[in-house]
Amino acid sequence: MEIHYSFDEDYKILNPVVTIGTFDGVHAGHRAILKRLKILSEKVNGESVLITFYPHPRKVLYPDTLGKNLKMICTQNEKIHLLQETKLDHLFIIHFTYEFSKVSAEQFVRNFLVNKLHAKVIVVGFNHHFGYDKQGDYQYLYEMKDYFGFMVEEIPQQEIDQETVSSTRIRQTLSQGLIQKANAYLQSHFPFFGKVLNIEKIDKELTKIIVQTDEEEKIIPPTGIYAGAFQYQSQKFKCLIIIYDRQFGYLPQLEVFFQDDCKINIGENIKVYFAKELKLDDNIENINVVIEDHLEVINQLIY
Repeated sequence: MEIHYSFDEDYKILNPVVTIGTFDGVHAGHRAILKRLKILSEKVNGESVLITFYPHPRKVLYPDTLGKNLKMICTQNEKIHLLQETKLDHLFIIHFTYEFSKVSAEQFVRNFLVNKLHAKVIVVGFNHHFGYDKQGDYQYLYEMKDYFGFMVEEIPQQEIDQETVSSTRIRQTLSQGLIQKANAYLQSHFPFFGKVLNIEKIDKELTKIIVQTDEEEKIIPPTGIYAGAFQYQSQKFKCLIIIYDRQFGYLPQLEVFFQDDCKINIGENIKVYFAKELKLDDNIENINVVIEDHLEVINQLIY
């Protein structure tokens, strides 16, 4: 996957099949769009393209209201990793500013999708809007397709167990500690990528590491104990994940306990994945007893 950070260059992308969106979480609805993007790009002998934005538009447009306490399902690093797994060909990460928000739907289509990328097909999700004042949507693209010479397709709304999948719903589910439900929406394990801040040997078999992400806006589940796994280099290790309340302003942290022989060092990057919730409790006191009670659970997990 090639990553681009502006529209400044004259890109040589073969018959681009393009979609647009923030894609926070890369959830089931996003994956349906990306899957269709791949199918269409093969049909037209082209390449798949996603245009996304950073920071999240709500953070820029509504910093004191809708964007003030908005937590992100994925950090930029996590989102890039998840998108690479989908075999996307090109990812455009466009810096979203207040000035950029004033670009009209027609300007966005004409200047970027047509003149810069030469889009062959444009794919949008159900009820997706773009451009100043949300002027652009599927109907707008459909009306413009003959004039600009591209094809357009809309992906229907996605549902899991008759519930609409959205990034907002996933954030709500994660804030309640409902990991398995969130994973169903995501069609993957909820990720937490970070650096190892500390390593402590609890006993001959058990090790604890503290992992911290570099983005304060990363959402983390509530205080509790979770089963999961972490990936270090090319290996995966089953683990228990402990989350405590943190003071305001601290970067999100996890305590990760594992029994395997993992030669990891302070300062190294690891990928932690949540599999299921075990104990949601504000008063986690005797951690050793809690760990012993739940080690059998993680030993039964399949990765």
